[in-house]
Amino acid sequence: MNREKQQKLTSPLGRWLVLLITVLVLGLFFRFVHLDQKVYWLDETHSSLRIFGYTEPEFIQDIFSGEVVNSDDLLQYQRPSPTKNWGDTIRVLAGNTEHTPLYYLALRVWAIGLGSSVAALRSFSVLISLLALPGIYWLCQELFESPFVAWVAVALMAISPFHILYAQEVRPYSLLTVAILLSSAALLRAMRLNTKASWSIYAITLTLGFYTHWFFTVVAASHGLYVVVIQRFRLNKTVIAYSLASLAGVIVFSPWIINTITTPPPLEEQMGWVFQKLPILTLVKSWGLSVSRIFLDLDRGWCLPLNRPDCSYLLSDNKSLIYWLILPLIVLGGYSIYFLCQKTPARVWIFILSLIGVMAAALIIPDIIKGGQRSTVTRYVIPCLLGFQLAVAYLLASKMSTNFRSVRQQEIWQAIFVILISLGILSNLIITQAHGWWSKGGNYHVHPIATIVNQAEQPLVLYSVPSNVLWGKGGAVGRVVPLTRQFEPNVGILFVVQPTVPSEIPAQFQDLYVYRPHDELKSWLEQNQNYTLEPVVVDPRRRENPRLWKLVK
Repeated sequence: MNREKQQKLTSPLGRWLVLLITVLVLGLFFRFVHLDQKVYWLDETHSSLRIFGYTEPEFIQDIFSGEVVNSDDLLQYQRPSPTKNWGDTIRVLAGNTEHTPLYYLALRVWAIGLGSSVAALRSFSVLISLLALPGIYWLCQELFESPFVAWVAVALMAISPFHILYAQEVRPYSLLTVAILLSSAALLRAMRLNTKASWSIYAITLTLGFYTHWFFTVVAASHGLYVVVIQRFRLNKTVIAYSLASLAGVIVFSPWIINTITTPPPLEEQMGWVFQKLPILTLVKSWGLSVSRIFLDLDRGWCLPLNRPDCSYLLSDNKSLIYWLILPLIVLGGYSIYFLCQKTPARVWIFILSLIGVMAAALIIPDIIKGGQRSTVTRYVIPCLLGFQLAVAYLLASKMSTNFRSVRQQEIWQAIFVILISLGILSNLIITQAHGWWSKGGNYHVHPIATIVNQAEQPLVLYSVPSNVLWGKGGAVGRVVPLTRQFEPNVGILFVVQPTVPSEIPAQFQDLYVYRPHDELKSWLEQNQNYTLEPVVVDPRRRENPRLWKLVK
């Protein structure tokens, strides 16, 4: 399809107006509902720790002192304090250079006004995520020059389970999504107008993206590749303007670059799991799963037979059923790329392929050559997911357009659009009821364990902590706070660092539990204290090694 025909694409927008409005309303609802229900997981606890100016050594020294503490003692490191100011926050962020600071600084401002509760902090990301809707509309207008394509893309974005999950995350991924969309639209606008003002706007969006997340540098690289290819590798006015705008963005970002060089993040220590090698088939499966999550996300699925101790979650990622269910979505994504390349000008399909391909290559090539699982992390491939969404939106809008000759074909593609919207609604209905999800690091055990412990009258939890967790490998804060923050204040918590054992068990507690006991602690409880450890099963998959045990004499 040439550019003139693309501009004349007839839009049946009026017929879809009610559905589009309904989808937007549902998208708003799903983003705001039950904001504080899901577990506040490892990554989010580190966000709170850092924005309020605390360090992990401070937490370790105070909480792992061998004294009984409660949830309020732990949560003081997740709240603002008169003893911590902006200087502390900046120092902590400057010492953790694996993340760029913009989101966290803005979040601290937000927390000063609205508080540090889970709902308050997550609402910041929700509001940012709403900017992605006009952002993707603007990008579609620049790419396709069709309001109907733009509205289809907005609908898919509004109801997407992936984007709703990360709208409810106290991490910078919703802001990263907005930065990608705005910078991409600003780039296309600058190339179209080629004025100083338009290139200045692009430079500003680059700076926003750089300070949002390191992964944005890969997006900027895809922009550079696109400009060079579209301009046929010639040094013309557009390439020069792009280079100057990019240079301006890099110069503004240079203080953080210098800080990172002088204070490099200990990635091997903090994220060693990313570098663990996986079989190629596992990698391929994960890529398909990531793409499908734009439209459908049922997590583990349902546990059948219901209410049985030997139940099995039908859609776990180690079962083949989930991959058969998502296969049509993967085919749809692949066909949309093919259709895009066949029917749009080079300036359109090259842009989308650059957005997908550069990020995919940056993650997949190291995983295959050096070993690792960077490309399996769905939140790392946000640029790729946005590229697939744009392609699918164009495919659907084109097939549903009144320009399409076959009425029967129009009806089929209209049905496919409705099915995709319905899958998103179904996914979000399930997501809103859940306490744990894959995006929260699993953590399916947190709510049931907290419920059991909170029902006891005077409970004490002996919480076993591996010694290596104190200095990396997930971090002490992220390991203990997601569960213990859900305990009632009357629940005593005694942290026991492997391989040590307590000097004694405090006598004032009646109901005694132990969480993931190490061998030395088990032996001490059974042989020295004469307790029997009875497993409390909250996850059928861990019947042989349950997390929670009850102590009985």
